[in-house]
Amino acid sequence: MSEQQEIMTEEASLWNKLSSELQDRVLAFLPVLAFLKLRTVCKKWAALPSSQSFKNLCMLVSPQPAYLLVCRRAHTFCTAYDQSLNTWYDLDLRFLDQLCLPHWQCPAGEVYHSIEAASGGLFFIWSHKSDGDPSLYSVCNPVTRAWRKLPSLPYYVVPLAVAMVTNRHTLAYKIFVAADSAPETFLSPMAMQVQTSPMVMQVYESTTQCWRRLRLMPPFLDIVWSSAICNEIMYVLSFDPCDLWSYDLNQDVWSKVEIQVPYSLSMTLLVNCAGTLYLVGEVRGRNPRCISIWQFDMAARTCSEISQIPHPLFEDFATDETYGMWSAIGHNNGIAFKNGVVRTLLYNVVQRSVHWLPDCRGNFEYDNGYSVYGYSTPLSFEATV
Repeated sequence: MSEQQEIMTEEASLWNKLSSELQDRVLAFLPVLAFLKLRTVCKKWAALPSSQSFKNLCMLVSPQPAYLLVCRRAHTFCTAYDQSLNTWYDLDLRFLDQLCLPHWQCPAGEVYHSIEAASGGLFFIWSHKSDGDPSLYSVCNPVTRAWRKLPSLPYYVVPLAVAMVTNRHTLAYKIFVAADSAPETFLSPMAMQVQTSPMVMQVYESTTQCWRRLRLMPPFLDIVWSSAICNEIMYVLSFDPCDLWSYDLNQDVWSKVEIQVPYSLSMTLLVNCAGTLYLVGEVRGRNPRCISIWQFDMAARTCSEISQIPHPLFEDFATDETYGMWSAIGHNNGIAFKNGVVRTLLYNVVQRSVHWLPDCRGNFEYDNGYSVYGYSTPLSFEATV
């Protein structure tokens, strides 16, 4: 027997001498996504995420950190970045195929599960086929693989999921979507960009398990590419003129924010980073190209430029093949910039520094022809659908 085999045998012997309760206590300190691999070791570990006693142990451990979640539409995989371990994990959403079986009899691979919103360890999922069959909507916990089918929306088009919020004490959640108030359809992101009629907000509440109509939205709001949730307030940019609006998710109230938004940016994106709202975008007409980062001060009613992503980094990040497809995701104390390939640039708003994250590879394949988007959310065993 080799020295390595002897060490492994000794470690297994020590582990087996621990009581089952002590083993569970040790496992409760592991990163949540480590169980994606551990669940394949034995039946007992595979059952742990569904064990209420193990969930209670995990709740006694310090809160799980937020993961940087990166997604692509019409794809059955996403990937999550663990900042403490500096590594990426693949998340496979094909367990949601069972949701579709009573409705669609189709071979595996023809159904796509797109993440439309994420909060508190839960995903709001749009399940759809490429042949135009009716869509299905659900909420799932990707760690425990528990899911709940939601009531149908009035029309079978991709919903515009504007926000998802969870209450960490009651574990209740709400999902907000936008709908065309005039006629006939929930809007797709592409349709949203040419929308001129007023839209209405609708909310799904887990406590009532049904959709409820809210009030009309102000016109010309770009909630597809330029919206962010910050302290349970949704901030949105209007088209023309370029104004900042706020929506109180608790009070159902829209208000114009009296702050001058810079007109010198193109491809502008709103980002929530550690409870502060930022605006990022390319500086219009500047050569060489660069990304500018602006910070909102709601008390002082100002928006000030704090930094720029220098041209050499920007050129390496936003290639000609991915022009116009980069995205920005607020994550902990940083802003993650993603393009259509595997690279991720992270700007730290506290240290005002920039560095590359490890390349993101695996089952989640990036194509230069597709943009990516993402969220920052904790993942946990306790999140309940």
